[in-house]
Order: sequence, then structure tokens, then C-alpha cells
Amino acid sequence: MEIYAMATLRKRNNRWHVQVRRNGHPSQTKSFLSKTDAHKWVRQVEGEMDKAAFPTDKRILEELTAADLITRYRDTVAINKCG
Repeated sequence: MEIYAMATLRKRNNRWHVQVRRNGHPSQTKSFLSKTDAHKWVRQVEGEMDKAAFPTDKRILEELTAADLITRYRDTVAINKCG
């Protein structure tokens, strides 16, 4: 699996709008008054993404069906219940 990371810095209305995107992680966006602060935040967020501090992509959860969840409940939880 290849890892693609990108930080985009744009100047909008006297502020720096920053967006950090990486495969398997949610997009992170924030605005700053100085470009220096924006670059520091980008380095911090990318470091946290490297350490996997951010949750993985939530689209994986969309692939689960109700039948999968019921089967998992039956096999793991229901077997421990009385009756």
C-alpha cells in the first residue's frame, strides 16, 4: 500500500488556510494568521498521522452489513447468555 500525503496552504482573506490529507486518515483543516504557525501545525499533524494517532478511514465501517453484525453478535455475545 502506498502512502500519499499532501499539505495544501492557501492565503485567503489575510489568513492561511491549511489542509492536510493522507490515505487512510480523515482530512484535517485549520486556519492561521501567520504562515510560520501554519507550517508548524502541518508538521505536527503529519507526525501524528505517522504515529497513527488519528483513526483510520471510516469508509471501512460502511462496508459492514447488518448481517455481518448480527452474525458477529450471535457468535461472540449470544453464546454467553442464558436461555
